[in-house]
Amino acid sequence: MKLWNILGASASLFLLVSTSAQAAFVTTQTGVNVTQRSCSAVGEPGYMSQWAPVIAQFGRDYGRGMPSNEADVTAEHACIFNTQWQQYFQEGEEGLGSRMTQQVVSTNELQAFLQNADGDIWLSAELDDSALTLPEAHFVVAADAFERNSANLFSYQEYEWSGEATTLTFTADIHFLMSNGLWDGANDSAYSLLIGAYQGLEIAAEALFPSNFGTALASASYSSRNDADIAADADTYRNISISFDVENGDRFGLTALSQAFALNGGYVDFANSLYTQLSVEGLSDQDSQQVFSGALQRVTVPEPSVLSLFGLALAGLFIRRRRA
Repeated sequence: MKLWNILGASASLFLLVSTSAQAAFVTTQTGVNVTQRSCSAVGEPGYMSQWAPVIAQFGRDYGRGMPSNEADVTAEHACIFNTQWQQYFQEGEEGLGSRMTQQVVSTNELQAFLQNADGDIWLSAELDDSALTLPEAHFVVAADAFERNSANLFSYQEYEWSGEATTLTFTADIHFLMSNGLWDGANDSAYSLLIGAYQGLEIAAEALFPSNFGTALASASYSSRNDADIAADADTYRNISISFDVENGDRFGLTALSQAFALNGGYVDFANSLYTQLSVEGLSDQDSQQVFSGALQRVTVPEPSVLSLFGLALAGLFIRRRRA
């Protein structure tokens, strides 16, 4: 499945297939949550001196990702506060920022395309049921001045193994560009990825994240904030992988949580790909696919097991590159 996401898309796919082969494809779900925050008031003279003490007190009282020390309050913290919680600390709406989202729902589609009227936001989704991988993901998150925009992509697939005991390897390859500039001393762009294999993972049909991850078999993570080799506006290639053991009859879920943040003119361009691959340890991808051949035989699924596609698109943002 390919998920092209400029500013936001949420796709949820639910399939049941034959369990007669080495690995049986049980279910898959992918969702993206996107937020656009516009906080021009943060750039006004006197804003930080007035609100930084309030933000720090809010952090001490409630947490919510806010710092507890006034000196640690950044423009990013202020933007989040201005668009979400400031309304509870003042009379009227003057100076409040805004958040904006838009959602479209489509059902019973193996392929889907979504585009806004101007054509600057579009979504393409395609299910590839010939391989044991998570959806291939493509998206861009960009921000104008005094905006903090984010996208959270969570992909999940559950499988059942009916072959002999073996070790499987799950790899994620990523290719992206980012502005890698600064806003008030902090990064104006950031990307992170967490992959894992779990048993007993529980997720509701229309939920974005699991209510219970169950038992972790293996996990690995990547964060651009810890990557000193990223250059602004340059193609960046990275990969992470995990290995875990399976026995006949085991069910396991593969997950990927991908998060991108663009702030104050920054961007993360993931239009290239997030690609994952499941293989048998010691075998090539091609040989592994031969082992898996026939594993993804799609069958008619009676209600309420349906295929649903949720698209979440946010109008008003444009694909952009940070100019030198």
